[in-house]
Amino acid sequence: MDLKGENILKEIIHIYDDLKKNRVLLMHHGDFSQDIIMSMMSLTKERLMFLEDKKIVRKRLLNVLIECLQNITRHAGKDDLEDVFNSILLIGYNDENYFVVTGNVIKSSEVEILEGKIKLVNSLDEEGLNGLYRDIISKGSFSNKGGAGLGLIDMAKRSGEKLKYKFNEIDKKFTFFTLETNIKRIKI
Repeated sequence: MDLKGENILKEIIHIYDDLKKNRVLLMHHGDFSQDIIMSMMSLTKERLMFLEDKKIVRKRLLNVLIECLQNITRHAGKDDLEDVFNSILLIGYNDENYFVVTGNVIKSSEVEILEGKIKLVNSLDEEGLNGLYRDIISKGSFSNKGGAGLGLIDMAKRSGEKLKYKFNEIDKKFTFFTLETNIKRIKI
């Protein structure tokens, strides 16, 4: 992006038009401190009030958003690449769905386990997800970061959709993980 003189304004207008065309409600790239997260939640709630969807849809979206933000803050690789590869969050919508897309750096050693959890969650129907959730809670199998896949299960249950994901290797030590969750819109 050329950020000299009049080109700055043209680039900003181009970005604005692109965000508007794609109906982006909120986008954030950078630090995900507690204050920023609270501001994002408040702003998202406010913007959702202007859209004509049932309250249950807005509630599902906010719950998925909370899980996504928790995943970023708990599981993002907080090592050498933190300043180069910040986490990202994008919330938007189209005629059929809301979508929450997150991206963050994770340790490459965690990819296989995380992908296995997502594939398992995506293979289950609602009854299977409920059973898996109960099973994990009863066994108490949590990692040192608090994760057992419960957030992934909750996102799949609330959205009623398969989780979309992608891993892009940065180097041998780090991978950029992208997760997309879609929530069906129900208009008033």
